Amino acid sequence: MPFSALYEVLGHTWFFGAEWCDVWRSLDVLFSTASILNLCVISLDRYWAITDPIAYPMRMTKVKSAILIAGVWVCSSAISFPAIAWWRAVRTSPIPAFKCPFTEHLGYLIFSSTISFYLPLFVMLFTYFRIYRAAVAQTSKNFSLSRKLAKFAKEKKAAKTLGIVMGVFVICWLPFFVVNLLSGFCIQCISNEKIVLAVVTWLGWINSSMNPVIYACWSRDFRR
Repeated sequence: MPFSALYEVLGHTWFFGAEWCDVWRSLDVLFSTASILNLCVISLDRYWAITDPIAYPMRMTKVKSAILIAGVWVCSSAISFPAIAWWRAVRTSPIPAFKCPFTEHLGYLIFSSTISFYLPLFVMLFTYFRIYRAAVAQTSKNFSLSRKLAKFAKEKKAAKTLGIVMGVFVICWLPFFVVNLLSGFCIQCISNEKIVLAVVTWLGWINSSMNPVIYACWSRDFRR
């Protein structure tokens, strides 16, 4: 983000060389994708917790949690740093001096957008639909099972918090990935391209700063 802010302030003038340009763009893809995939994994975790709240603590062990977290970062890394070779292979002209453009290759834009956003979005929408159905079904179980209902209430509150997180996530990231794909299909269709890309990019990054605020407002455990 500091390099991006400097790039914007200096009128899209890049003083750090072509090598760091590619690394910086890769880090952008890496961290943004990891942020989104982490939300996706958390939604799956809430789905497993709310559909079987009694067995969940025994099934979701520290090892399984570590594997899921590692999987997020491995997947994010796989579409970021190796992509440097892809970007360089498909470039039809050298990068202009003091510029750091992002690749406009349609194949990469579709691939990265699908893995980074559209697929996780589908998973989150699916899990929340299933969570809603599970909530309706479990609320009408045997109310004598006080332990299960108490556990369910806690998991439902956590799911509600994540629901807010997801709503903010869609608002912040959807404009970027719509513009991202549109830039590959029809860059001339975007009026004031530089301004639009800057706005939607920073809107997506702002999402990461909003999540801790949302958790702090809605989760007593997080505040504690």
